[in-house]
Amino acid sequence: MLNNQAIKLVHAAARGAGLITKSPRCKPDDRRYRLLLAQYKAASCQDLSNSSLEDFLAICESLGWANTKGRDYYRDKIAKRHWSNRATPAQRSAIDYLRGDLGWTAENLKGFIRRMTGHEKELLSELTRIEAHGVIEGLKAIFGRSHGMTAQPTLEQIQNDTEVTHAQTTQAC
Repeated sequence: MLNNQAIKLVHAAARGAGLITKSPRCKPDDRRYRLLLAQYKAASCQDLSNSSLEDFLAICESLGWANTKGRDYYRDKIAKRHWSNRATPAQRSAIDYLRGDLGWTAENLKGFIRRMTGHEKELLSELTRIEAHGVIEGLKAIFGRSHGMTAQPTLEQIQNDTEVTHAQTTQAC
């Protein structure tokens, strides 16, 4: 829920971007504004979240709204938020290392990334941190299976190991 200052900013941005115009009958025409709000599943600007507000203001900047903070302030802010969520260099390095251990080519890795991301992405540079984590865990599981290792012990294996360890310690006493 936005405060009054944010609501005023939204309306000023919408007018500056031409989303709210005066019709020949001096009645405001806000159909484009309402259509844009509907894309954020908002009936009014009060329903926008903070990130949706920034997205909305970035769109207004691209439509010509002159912001007092700079022409591309919100667009740059969105771009930074987008890139800060990218896979870290360490994650990218781990994926490349595991790819090499498996003997995969770049095309094999592209196909695996495509499957892991639901056919949305195929390049390592496009992955978010969460997606990169999933790819790393998937590659580790494949590597473990190809070398005869089980990825995770079962509950029964853990209980058996615990019983054996417990029996050895009681015999030693």
